[in-house]
Amino acid sequence: MTSALLVASRRARQAQGLPRCLLHAIGIHAGTRAEFASVALQEAGTTPSTSGQEQPSSAQLTPAHLRSYYPLNLALLPEAARGSAGAFYTPRDPGHERRGGCKALQQEMEATGRASILYRPIMAALNGAVAAGQQPRLLLTGPAGCGKSLALLGLVEWARQQGWLVVYVPSCLALVRGGYFARRGRGAAGGWDTLTSAQQLLKGVMDAHGPLLQSLPVLPVPGRAARRQQQQQHEPRQADKPAKVEEGQGQGQGQAGGSGLLEEGSGSASGAGGGGGRTLQDVALRGLSSDDNAQLAVDSALQLIRQLQLLGSGAAQPPDSQPGQPPRVLFALDDYNYLYGPTDYGVQPPSASPLQGRRRVLDAGELILARGLRLLESELGTNPVAAAAAGGGAGGVGGAVVVAATTATPALPAPRSLALEVPHTVVEVPGFDEAETAAALAHYAATGAATRAASAAEARHLFALTGGNGRELRAKAGALGVRVG
Repeated sequence: MTSALLVASRRARQAQGLPRCLLHAIGIHAGTRAEFASVALQEAGTTPSTSGQEQPSSAQLTPAHLRSYYPLNLALLPEAARGSAGAFYTPRDPGHERRGGCKALQQEMEATGRASILYRPIMAALNGAVAAGQQPRLLLTGPAGCGKSLALLGLVEWARQQGWLVVYVPSCLALVRGGYFARRGRGAAGGWDTLTSAQQLLKGVMDAHGPLLQSLPVLPVPGRAARRQQQQQHEPRQADKPAKVEEGQGQGQGQAGGSGLLEEGSGSASGAGGGGGRTLQDVALRGLSSDDNAQLAVDSALQLIRQLQLLGSGAAQPPDSQPGQPPRVLFALDDYNYLYGPTDYGVQPPSASPLQGRRRVLDAGELILARGLRLLESELGTNPVAAAAAGGGAGGVGGAVVVAATTATPALPAPRSLALEVPHTVVEVPGFDEAETAAALAHYAATGAATRAASAAEARHLFALTGGNGRELRAKAGALGVRVG
């Protein structure tokens, strides 16, 4: 049975051009699901940990570094820091700071004092699959504590090391909880704007790629200029009339629907030819320019996402650009299943009395930003025609890549599994195997996080006790006298 599955995975790899490490797949079903097993790769010279040795950067990793720890460049990961998560909230007292960013990394740093993570076979496979660009939509799943968040974080840092432009959301929980929210319009086209989460996303992209965004012009949206011109021909000119503001749009909403966005592909405020010299940095700064205009912030965030999708797909290019110049684009979203469940926001039903204290919980689909970040279902993420022209397959090197990870322990009742209609590849992230458990314990001892080094027998016992859960490994190591943290 195993040999037949390996033969099937070899055929799939040959057809899709996947990296060699993906030969260890358990199976690929209908070309849309791949489950990566924790098959131990017997690499010669692999050491349990690089603690105390000269450690490579993510760009220098080779198969010889598997099951070794390597340092992350935190300058490339501003969104992962806890301080970044509270940038738009009222400061709290010391010891009660708002928790945000990448919690898995923060827990590792609290235990060891170092921003180092374990280089695992699944991470090598993931980096290789993204670099190949043949699978533009990847969904990481797996049990709690198996390392999905750190695998995604390692991918983000590796991609930025390679010059990719990465939009990284450490947790989609931040998109459905906390901060100011306001109603925009009514009906199917309406929804709710979330000011804080929109500005948090814009700040993260600016902190990581501000100078790069300044060099990227606003691209015309294909077909939008023609539709706008046709619409103007059939409508009376209303340049001198004030724009109507919809009831219930929220505070501080400006004209033109309250967005005031830079036009894409029009000859109006931005100038002809789409952008009119405007850059993606201007789009981000516009969304950060006001602290009471939720619609402006949300529309700016969604416009930036749409522009990066166009940039990654090659569907539209600035007139003076040369082939191969634009950076490759990656969207990385952790805790993705929060975008498909109830939120922490609620509103009072119109028929309910304020004295009853009841409220209707908003669904994530009612939040305009959260709905717009369901990128695994977005058709703009890839452009098969442009990708083929660039030398790749469908959704190949010319397309943007979306990698999302689910959480198995949601703080809100989010669905554990997603039934997405758009073709995508499901990657089953395995828990720590016995060798990775031993490597983690050796790292904790080398960094002083553990009171002593664990023996081989203790490592086996802890592997059996935790079932490959890296989070429980730190908690239960004390049961055998190897106290961590």
